[in-house]
Amino acid sequence: MMSGAVDQQRACDGTEERLRELLATAALFRWLARGMMYPYPGARGTLLAEARQLLLLLPAWSRMQDALSNTDEGLLEAEYCRLFMGRGVCSLHETAYGDGQRMGGQVVELADISGFYRAFGVEPSPTQPDLPDHLCSELEFYSLLLIKEAYALDEAWTEQAQVAEEAGQTFLSHHLGRWIVPLAEGVRDHAGADTFYGTLATVLQEVVAQECRRRGVTPQPFSGRLTPDEGLQGDAFICPREQVPSAN
Repeated sequence: MMSGAVDQQRACDGTEERLRELLATAALFRWLARGMMYPYPGARGTLLAEARQLLLLLPAWSRMQDALSNTDEGLLEAEYCRLFMGRGVCSLHETAYGDGQRMGGQVVELADISGFYRAFGVEPSPTQPDLPDHLCSELEFYSLLLIKEAYALDEAWTEQAQVAEEAGQTFLSHHLGRWIVPLAEGVRDHAGADTFYGTLATVLQEVVAQECRRRGVTPQPFSGRLTPDEGLQGDAFICPREQVPSAN
């Protein structure tokens, strides 16, 4: 157990406040990942209960909770399928977005994302068929980086904390921070700005933007979704009821 002197020092140098911030942000990114997953039966109630425990001072946060409260669970599932499943109007895969400069190919991008995951001991789930560039995978990975940074900071492991911090900066700059804007705009356009998924997209965009500012990174956003003939990726339709939900 830490002595009172150590506790006081941590409070004075801001370590305790930083730990709370990292863990709260990690919980938020984890929640956002769950919000963008397929809404299995019961998901609506779980999301609402967890959202009410997260203190987020964004106008869209309360609007999102209201929209979720007023959305029937069956309609939520149907809307998710319409927007995101198969060749839905809004892809949840990073490599579906870009511009003419991004023709290095899907394989290169996926390899880079997978490299981040492997460096931190993350392996794809055998029960989930999604590629590593899926939004939920990227959000969960970023949440993990925040937790690793917090743990290293709590243990006074300066080097490990710096490694996790720099990985978060790079991942935001090269990946997660680049395609959230066109994704969010597409969701609002096709779902409506005041619907659950519309308000969730706004929250997602604002949270990632906040984190980029906190990290001091300025990602170069992609211009929009690639056309099918630019085809870095065609989303295969997999019925979610045939999948086994993640245990996490």
